[in-house]
Amino acid sequence: METDLPTLLTQSQSKKRMEREKAISQIDRTLQTCDATETSLSDIHRYVSEKLNSDLLSETWEATHGLLLLIGMLTKLGKISSSIVELYIAKYNTLILSKEVAVRNETAKLLEVLTRTDGNECFSKLQETVLSQAEHYYSISTLHEDPQTANSSFSPKRDSASDVLSDALTWKYLESYLESIRYVAKGCNESIQGPAEFDIFVTSRLMDLIQKTSRHSNRFVRESSFNIISFIVQKPSPEQSAAVDTLRTCMKWRD
Repeated sequence: METDLPTLLTQSQSKKRMEREKAISQIDRTLQTCDATETSLSDIHRYVSEKLNSDLLSETWEATHGLLLLIGMLTKLGKISSSIVELYIAKYNTLILSKEVAVRNETAKLLEVLTRTDGNECFSKLQETVLSQAEHYYSISTLHEDPQTANSSFSPKRDSASDVLSDALTWKYLESYLESIRYVAKGCNESIQGPAEFDIFVTSRLMDLIQKTSRHSNRFVRESSFNIISFIVQKPSPEQSAAVDTLRTCMKWRD
């Protein structure tokens, strides 16, 4: 017997990941069948909007993760509403700074799906937030580094628990902002419009940031940085010569 839509929406926020994914998969199938009605889609849109408009910090991370999976599913089906996209943009910074890595990852991945289907319009509205926050967390994460080891791939020794916690609370957010950029680049690369959609984001400011983060003491931050550059140089435009120069500089540093 088919589960009714309200029950499926509730299950999409279950504490068990398998139940969340199963519920969303069933909603996906329902929306693709002849049984799907405008009322069903309207109910889902209303549910998602109400959740995004609520205090996400008061929700369990599992519920927020399920909500992001639901938004991603709607976007892939081409059944997302512009009002939900705007709400996601408004809540992006809250979501990407979640303490739970699954929420941060899904928040960043959603940018890929939105970019692949709608071009660069979504990230155009988030670009300043992402860059300024990435610069902020890069600055914080290097505060305690010895200037003589700032360009080294080895982290300075940090003994106290507070030092370790401080490091974790900064580099993981920096990585999440960089991953957002990477997913946008990936989405542009796979969009109908093509990789050129990402050209408008390849600025001297971005490349200056990437050149710094590619030398970060944390390997996850460095990896995200090089992944962004790899997308940029796949099909570089004449305007992207700075990106190619940055890649060469970074590769020389790695050698």
